[in-house]
Amino acid sequence: MSGEEEYSFDLSTIKKKPIEYNGYFEFRPTLSVLNKDSRTYFLSFYDVDEGTVINEYNFNLFLNLTYKKGFFSIVTTSNLIFTNTFSGWGNKISFYQAFLSLKPSNSLSFNLGKVRLKWGKGYAWNPVAFADRPKDPNDPELAMEGFVVFSFDYIKSFNGILKTISISPVILPVNESINTEFGSQSKLIFGGKIYFLLGDTDIDIMFLSGKDFDDRFGIDFSRNISSGIEVHGELSYISDLEQNEKISYLAGTRFLTRSDITFIFEYYKNGRGLSSEDTAEYYLKIDEAYQIYLHTGDATTLQLLKESTDTVFRSFASMSDYLYLRVSQKEPFDILYFTLSITSIYNLVDHSCSITPEIIYTPVTNLELRGKISFFSGVSGSDFGEKKNSLRLEFRGRFYF
Repeated sequence: MSGEEEYSFDLSTIKKKPIEYNGYFEFRPTLSVLNKDSRTYFLSFYDVDEGTVINEYNFNLFLNLTYKKGFFSIVTTSNLIFTNTFSGWGNKISFYQAFLSLKPSNSLSFNLGKVRLKWGKGYAWNPVAFADRPKDPNDPELAMEGFVVFSFDYIKSFNGILKTISISPVILPVNESINTEFGSQSKLIFGGKIYFLLGDTDIDIMFLSGKDFDDRFGIDFSRNISSGIEVHGELSYISDLEQNEKISYLAGTRFLTRSDITFIFEYYKNGRGLSSEDTAEYYLKIDEAYQIYLHTGDATTLQLLKESTDTVFRSFASMSDYLYLRVSQKEPFDILYFTLSITSIYNLVDHSCSITPEIIYTPVTNLELRGKISFFSGVSGSDFGEKKNSLRLEFRGRFYF
């Protein structure tokens, strides 16, 4: 080849395609050892006898799909699941996100549709995530369903100690079919988040307000103390509640050692959480309803309590004080492609807890195999002692594309 020969390349080979997609196929079987003395077991199985062990098989197709043309894009995140349980086969398709996005410049964007906002800095819990669904602390990185919103983001950078500021107002429409978690009467809820990068500290201030709605305000922060230590916190205030139920907060840290062991530790104070007296009274109602069913066959009260239980305990932190600890290590003992971890959640009110060891194996780039087992411990009437499972074993195989 002569030195005078010109080199050329075709820009079309690196140009982004207007349609992009990614996702995964998942197979997730579970095995649960039932706690037949728990009240939640009565609510789920009062009219059937499934024995001590039940199996469940889940098949998922999770898909992110984006169409982009200039500064206009359409984004969807969908999850199609087929489930086989003791009651038979079922299927469900959910759109976690489905929104239109306009980005006329690098500093300005608009979103309209179903969006997950991702407010908060906490790993296991986010008391300031007023417009997001609660995480599952046993699997905080799971994708979650968003809410229907109109929002925009404006970002501005500076040269001083204030390096970046962004303003993100949001509007949530509410009626009997949209955003029903915020009520059933037609109304608009207004809110927003202001973000500051102040020196090396990320700070957010957020609020949510509307007619016939408990106004709420929050602040969070995150800061890297060193290359291996990060600290974060959140505080939220909700109006129109009893004085001792207005404030929730979280404080946590993430620490990475030289041997590649990660520690995540968080304390969560749930200002809206139930006291031990509240839970005792609630469990007493379940006992009474179960006795009525045994003597009369009338399950009406049990069914009503089952529906309310899904609401009362949907936050995965139904009581007031919790500790969270997760320890994980990549490639322990130089075993390639393995990650070991253990997660524990401890209820400081009733001293019950869950412990979940986990192993992840990624033999090839697009394949992830995970196994974990959860143990629940606590006396009768306690948070984890009343889970319907005393042990849960789960396997997950994911193929990413």
